[in-house]
Amino acid sequence: MDISFGKPEKELLNLMSLFTSSIGLGEAAGRVLGALMLAGVPLSQKEISELTEYSPSIVSICLSKLENWGIVRRVGRAGKRKLYATTSTLLDIIEVFFSNIIDKQLSFLTEFIQDHIDSFNEDTKKNA
Repeated sequence: MDISFGKPEKELLNLMSLFTSSIGLGEAAGRVLGALMLAGVPLSQKEISELTEYSPSIVSICLSKLENWGIVRRVGRAGKRKLYATTSTLLDIIEVFFSNIIDKQLSFLTEFIQDHIDSFNEDTKKNA
């Protein structure tokens, strides 16, 4: 692997980890996603592990989460190793994150309020 990250790239990985942590995916997922984005080429779990300094098992868990969100996918093999890549640009990925938050979490909250508004007491009902 000829890819290495300098200070600016490492700072972006830190920012990505803060972002993914704030939306419930955890810090490691942000660093894994950032490494794939910055590399610009498909990477194996081992390569991602080397770039992020996470264990292969942590990288594997993160890749599964990111695949479930549709922002990372397997794109082939290098020998026995699976290769992974992002599915789109950073802006597209941020859009997917916010879309998932709206679809999953805000929809759940709205549904709960609609289903239970009649059981709220009169003082809280008008504020809900």
